[in-house]
Amino acid sequence: MQIYANKIFKNPIETIEIFDPRDVKSALGRIEILKSKGLYLVGYMRYDLKKNLQFAARLF
Repeated sequence: MQIYANKIFKNPIETIEIFDPRDVKSALGRIEILKSKGLYLVGYMRYDLKKNLQFAARLF
């Protein structure tokens, strides 16, 4: 369960999790799709994502 402002989020309909920098672009694309459907998105990105994004940018 996540609590944010005056909302409580539980029982997620989907979890987006990646471990390979090559999957960053598709994960962010999936987030955009869910956002465009009006869904709330709650979560976090680890501190080392910046390093991985720099690596992933070279792949595209």
